[in-house]
Amino acid sequence: MSEIKTTNDLRNHLCSAISKIGDGKISKDEVEMTVKLSKQVHESIYSEARMMKLNMELNLESESFGKLSLHN
Repeated sequence: MSEIKTTNDLRNHLCSAISKIGDGKISKDEVEMTVKLSKQVHESIYSEARMMKLNMELNLESESFGKLSLHN
């Protein structure tokens, strides 16, 4: 499996999984797990984007995308 670095990479990976299930190459359970995990990745990206937007609206400095601290 190639490394997933961008949202486009993620979409391509998911579409590939959809094709593989249609071809009978992977199980429905494997696809469902991939989709669930991808939703978690999407949620974290969306949350970070919202945090950066809020910081901009409040004229606060924020870290670069992908650098948001998970600690206080």
